[in-house]
Parts: sequence; structure tokens; C-alpha cells
Amino acid sequence: MRNGIDSISEVKSLLKGLRGGLITNQTGVNKRLAASGDLLAEHLACFFGPEHGIRGVVQDELHVGHSVDPVTGLPEFSLFGDTLAPTDEMLELADCLIFDIQDVGVRFYTYAATMALCMEAARNHGKRFIVLDRYNPIGRAVQGVLPGDGFRSFLSFLPVTTRHGMTMGELAVMFQKQNCPELDLHVVKIRDWAPTEMPCDGDTGILWVPPSPNIPTRQCTWTYPGTCLIEGTSVSEGRGTTKPFEQIGAPWLNAQELAAEMNKKSLPGFLFRPTYFTPVEFKHKDIPCQGVHVHVTDPRIINPVRMGVHLIHTLRRLSGENLTWRFLPEYDNYMIDLLHGNDRLRLGAPTDEIFGQMEADEAMFREASREFHLY
Repeated sequence: MRNGIDSISEVKSLLKGLRGGLITNQTGVNKRLAASGDLLAEHLACFFGPEHGIRGVVQDELHVGHSVDPVTGLPEFSLFGDTLAPTDEMLELADCLIFDIQDVGVRFYTYAATMALCMEAARNHGKRFIVLDRYNPIGRAVQGVLPGDGFRSFLSFLPVTTRHGMTMGELAVMFQKQNCPELDLHVVKIRDWAPTEMPCDGDTGILWVPPSPNIPTRQCTWTYPGTCLIEGTSVSEGRGTTKPFEQIGAPWLNAQELAAEMNKKSLPGFLFRPTYFTPVEFKHKDIPCQGVHVHVTDPRIINPVRMGVHLIHTLRRLSGENLTWRFLPEYDNYMIDLLHGNDRLRLGAPTDEIFGQMEADEAMFREASREFHLY
């Protein structure tokens, strides 16, 4: 399999005679791990970095500043600082924008929002937009709800289900048709990839580069669509440990009890092991926690979004008043509502009601998204 950057001749032909602005981070590498910025240096005028920065070293939610690329000497502009989209001044340097970032196939992972805002900026300034497409590591499966009215944010920017089953190139084609029909969009496609419903397990021939500090392994993406919901609560999602988004816990929980309750549900492809950890950063820093390590026994049959809903319901029952919800003043909303897509999970709606909406939204989006599939 080859990602878009591996078709280097096609990429350079699209850039001929143009000054490019490359939107990228540490995942922007070819199959031999050569950086896209180095491969395209002769065509570039500047860089743009998403959340976590161009090198991926800045932790979650922290603003990133502007800098200078130490290799090329070109300016690096942050798209997760004072602005989330390129400004007029930034765009004066570039004739076109190039997007090359590995995504994880989940709506609330912010790179797709960055791409969409950059597409709008390119449209407004009459500039070409090129997506160097990359595979979706968790496959074609469509799971979760569509974001409801009033729940749009940088965490739920596109009208897609939690696990959307699309590549960044396909999302770009969808966003262009729905919002920027006049944009000069080009997608450099993935070669020799046949997507399936199941997550990839290193069988792609593409080496895994962590797309952000807390997605260290490809396997982490198998649980992330569900365990990221924990980020909207007072329970630790495992940040500050060696297994972020694979283990969750809090000081007041009983690990044996939580694991037993989750294993009773017999969720396909999942087993829950009692675990004990002390985060070195973030929630409950330096405080011993008890919780569960979410093990995937068969990635072919998992539904991590439903697993996350079951986890929230179980944590609510076992935590009492200790379970609280993070409020984001910048959105005047609860984080879990923005992650999930509506407020029904936080307000305690029964799982049958939540899963019923999921099934309806999944069927709707599965059908609507097919026209944008490139593979």
C-alpha cells in the first residue's frame, strides 16, 4: 500500500509553478519515513501545524505558537493557537495549500476540522487545495450518532458519525460538495488499498507514527472511539500513563467491581481487566487510581462506540456524586455532549434509546457517505 505522498511525481506535478503551504505534522512521511516537508521542500513557502504542533509534542488542548522550521528555515504557522484557520497574512506566502496528516477515523479527532477550515480559507482566497490521502486505520465501519443541532464545535465539526469509515481525502470531497463547490480540490489517492470494515493490524506495510502524544500505537485507535468519551468526565482516560485510552480509572473506583460489571455485558471483542495506575500528568496526577484496562480480543467484531456508552453508564452507577462532567466555557457546553454528539448520554438516557438513535444515524450516514468513497 502507498499513501498519497508516495505518489511523489503526481504531487509535484500538481505543485508545478506554485508556492505551497504544507499543513502537516510528524505523520507526514512516506513509506520510508522521509518527511513530506523535505520531499517537497523546493515547492514550499511555509508550513501550517494542527493541534499538538508540527512535531506532535504539544499535549492535548494546549495552544501552539508560531515558529521557524529548523531544516528549511521556512515559517511555521500554528492552526491551534490564536487562530484555527490560516489568516490573510499567512496565505499571502502560498499559492496553494497541501494537507498531509494521518487521521484516526473518529469525528472528534481534530485534524479533519483543521482541514475543513483550511479548505474554506483556500476557497475564499482562490487557492488550490491538495490532499495527500492516507488510509483510515480503523476501517470502513460506521458507528455512533450524527452530531445534533447546537452541538457543533471543533470536536464535532463535520456532519459524520463518531466512527465515520472515511479517509481524509473522502472527507475533503464531501466537504467540498456540501460547503465549497467552487474550491479547486485535488486528492492524491492511496494506491493498492482495499478498505474493510475492520481495523488494520499492521498488515498495510505502513509503519505507525503516533499522530498525537496519546495515540502511541495503532491498537490504541481500536478503543479510542469509545474511551475518549471518558475525557468529558472526572474519570481519567489514561492520560499520563503508558496506556492512554486503553485504561481508565479514578481514585474512588473499585477495579474488581468495575471489571466484573463490564465483563457481564459480554461485549463482542472486548475483555476488561482490573488495573491500578498513578497518572504522572493530567487528571488525578500523582494519585493512585483503580479502573479497567480495555483489552481487544478480536478487532474484527468490536463496536468501541457502544462500549464507551456502556462504560459511561456503568461509571455513573458505581461513582455516585464523584462522577462529574467537564464544562467547556469556549463552547458553552459539556465536553461529553460535544464528543457524543448530543446530551442524551450525559442526561442518563437508557442504552436502548441511545443505541436506537445510533442505528438510525448509522444507516443514514452509511448510505449518504458512499457517494464520496474513492476506494
